[in-house]
Amino acid sequence: MVTKTLEKFLKEKRGLSKKDIELFMSKDLSSLPLFNLKDLKKGAKIVKDAIKQNKKVAIYGDYDVDGTTASSLLYLYLKDKIADIEVFQPDRFKHGYGLNKDLLTEIKNKGFDLIITVDLGITNCEEVDFVKNKLNMDIIITDHHHDIRDSIPKADAVINPNRRDEKNESLKALAGVGVAYALTVATSKELKIKIDTSLLQFVAIGTIADLVPINYLNAILVRNGLSQIEESSKYPGIKVFFSESDFDTDVIPSTKVAFNIGPIINSAGRLFHAKKATDLLTATSFEKAEKLLLELKSNNSERRHVQEETLLEAKKQARKNIKNGDLINIIYNKRSEERRVGKEC
Repeated sequence: MVTKTLEKFLKEKRGLSKKDIELFMSKDLSSLPLFNLKDLKKGAKIVKDAIKQNKKVAIYGDYDVDGTTASSLLYLYLKDKIADIEVFQPDRFKHGYGLNKDLLTEIKNKGFDLIITVDLGITNCEEVDFVKNKLNMDIIITDHHHDIRDSIPKADAVINPNRRDEKNESLKALAGVGVAYALTVATSKELKIKIDTSLLQFVAIGTIADLVPINYLNAILVRNGLSQIEESSKYPGIKVFFSESDFDTDVIPSTKVAFNIGPIINSAGRLFHAKKATDLLTATSFEKAEKLLLELKSNNSERRHVQEETLLEAKKQARKNIKNGDLINIIYNKRSEERRVGKEC
């Protein structure tokens, strides 16, 4: 129910009409235009065929919280449908951002037939050509970043609400994990099985933590996802982040996700490797989830220490430059980067 106070706030602050407000506050998943995404049906048919033909499927995800939640979501959806499935995430220091030819070659050498990207790939035209023409593999791109090249990659399907030829404005706010969820919904339709809405728990966390705009579409996805966490024991890797006191209110506050959960998941890919965070989110027992969470909290503490140390060093260098008369400063210390790369090795 929309109160008068909330209606006034949304009208004044967001310029929403009464009809828009009712849609914004809805939990009706059937109202979402997810099926309008270009190439979504094509991608879903490829996934369905991979399931029917028992192909080996590699999920290639970004190392941030959006990519990690998206990788976990897609893995958990497919693991009971495909015998051989594995998540690959690039090492920030070794592979850099996006598709990497060395990692793609490793995936090929392990015998995988199909690559599905999550939260990356829209700018990797050369790497997609490498997958198609050199490795002779199929590849589906799911991403939400803006298409900044003259043409999109020549993948078997490119599902991205920010493709230049996408016209639906509401879809453009989707996070990478939202696009990955759309693929599971479309694949379920192709397989004629029930849509797994419990996966919206991952969508809620990734959407909030990635700081995408919360329009009506994302509001509905997040609202449904957060509302399931208290009663769900299906995903120990999510439930382990919450204590009983977190459920004292009717709705889990988004600040809990933004300031407590997001940074912990992100810390894995920033100093070490995102695999640890993915292992946590896909854990099948609370014991394993609790152990991994403690490790990630330790990682996050170290990340904070490195951040504070780097900031102090940058301030010191900036003060020195200002004394020399430099009013505009670009601060960079190669030794700091080398120290973290060395730690990873």
